[in-house]
Amino acid sequence: MKIGKNVPQIHQYPISILNGEVSSADVQDSSAYQYSPFEIAKVVDRETKRIELMIGKFIYSGFNIWTTQPITESYFLSSKLMGQKVTLMIDYQGEYIVNTADIDNPQRQDCQAMSQILNVIVKQAMSETGLLQFGNRPKFFDSTSPMNVDELQMQIWNGFKATAYKYQSGCALIIDSCSRFMSTKTVLDRIQELYDDIVDSNEGNASRAIDRFQDECRKEFVGSSIIANYGVKKTYIVDDIKFDLGPCNTFFDMRDGQKISVAKYFYKTYNLKISDKRQPMLMTKHQGRLISIPSEFCLMDGVPDSIRNNGKSMRTLLNKTKQTPDQKMAAIVKMVNGLFKMKKWAEWDIQVDQTPQALESRRLAAPELIHKEGDDKHLYASERLLKQMPVYQSDKLSKVQLIFVHDRYSANEADSARTNLMKCQGQMGMKSKEMQMLCLPDCRGNTQKIQMALDQFID
Repeated sequence: MKIGKNVPQIHQYPISILNGEVSSADVQDSSAYQYSPFEIAKVVDRETKRIELMIGKFIYSGFNIWTTQPITESYFLSSKLMGQKVTLMIDYQGEYIVNTADIDNPQRQDCQAMSQILNVIVKQAMSETGLLQFGNRPKFFDSTSPMNVDELQMQIWNGFKATAYKYQSGCALIIDSCSRFMSTKTVLDRIQELYDDIVDSNEGNASRAIDRFQDECRKEFVGSSIIANYGVKKTYIVDDIKFDLGPCNTFFDMRDGQKISVAKYFYKTYNLKISDKRQPMLMTKHQGRLISIPSEFCLMDGVPDSIRNNGKSMRTLLNKTKQTPDQKMAAIVKMVNGLFKMKKWAEWDIQVDQTPQALESRRLAAPELIHKEGDDKHLYASERLLKQMPVYQSDKLSKVQLIFVHDRYSANEADSARTNLMKCQGQMGMKSKEMQMLCLPDCRGNTQKIQMALDQFID
């Protein structure tokens, strides 16, 4: 990937939203930077044409906007957000100039800035193809032609992940195919199944059965990922389930101070009608706020444990995604041909050699094992052989305290791994040893916070 000579410099400016209608004269008295990047994006997307008239073609991400034309004054653009008057400010005093020629100089700050800019352009070009973006390190999926696996009540979305990455030889566009699994059942369908299994089939204490049903629902869904089956199909993490409040008596607080019922909001915004007025509501955080979503409008994300724990079912599901190298390459080439027709590349004079880069590789020989089976035997590492051979020394492992560390998004995977490790202790020559589980707080790779959590847990 290269930047053409038509774009020698890119100008970066901070953007923010101010409450009400604000001008340069009273900007100091206004409350800026209290809005999230998501809310800024909604205003920028709404006012794209007006912004282009002021500063020319641009891209944006988070709290920054980039353009090829310098500006000599701050711009204030009146708009609306969720019915409330706001002002979008582009602050020229925070200008940072990026020299595109320094993209190949890894020691320059401009190289890092250009990597960010290129990835923003790649992300926007991918979105222009009609694929849906998932995640902060985005993957893009085609939701228009899902692959249904009816016998498992699952569907598979085919997609791609793309990023611009700086190598010593230059900047490359890396693209790979991927898949996303989700249930065709809504969360409400699954909740109803649990109700039928626990409450309707229980002939004893009804109140106790209801409590058990609600506990099982929370155990299955709290902390798990769901897909909102409307709009751009965002993913959310469930924080709680409310059984006493339905969509008709749960309300959204709008920014203009008004309240609107969840049922009315979804009908007005997405033309979706509530089918069960007493359905449980899923509580999740969105841009720092706790919101309620009707369970019938959400799909179960990922592969459920009932399929993961069934080898035959899991093989059936994975076989649907298998591709030969030629099939995989053909799918990527087809997507790339459509990707480079997007206007973003020409707008920013980005030149990409569409010929895939061939990389030579070789397969390493299997390492020979040091063993006690006799000098006349040569044993080479393989998964099957390693499972059959005993472990000769495990004293060190049996004398230490084992702590299994995970975050709240991988609780199910951590529990499954712990169970498998417990099962194989006999083969490893260890005495039965329980592992302690530590769920880390949301620290997003902050090693200092992780160390503090470990120290507190051990103490």
